[in-house]
Amino acid sequence: MFEETKFRDKMLKTYYYDMYLHYGYKMIRDIISRSPY
Repeated sequence: MFEETKFRDKMLKTYYYDMYLHYGYKMIRDIISRSPY
């Protein structure tokens, strides 16, 4: 039971981390492409 909860927590963290990386990267790329430099 405890291990299952820990596992699910780890999965959620990985999922959110992937989402953060994906969208963060996209946002940064958009900002760079919009900047005048």
